[in-house]
Amino acid sequence: MSIKLLLYDQEVIMTPELTLPHPDLQYDLLTLRLSSEVWSRYEHPVLKKTLGELSDLRVNSIDHWPAQNDESKWSRDEVPFL
Repeated sequence: MSIKLLLYDQEVIMTPELTLPHPDLQYDLLTLRLSSEVWSRYEHPVLKKTLGELSDLRVNSIDHWPAQNDESKWSRDEVPFL
């Protein structure tokens, strides 16, 4: 079983042991869609977009996103819709 800690309140934590919000949250369509169904108005503390907005943007631009294992994956500062 795999457990991902995605978000905790509005905390931004970057340590070798833990990174919050999860650095791949905006790339994982399934996790993003499911999270947005429950917390659509929750604002991502780094990207400053709600989970609903991120989910909609992810679905609408799916052809433009790199694969999760793609080395050219954008960093948080390079996400194209920000």
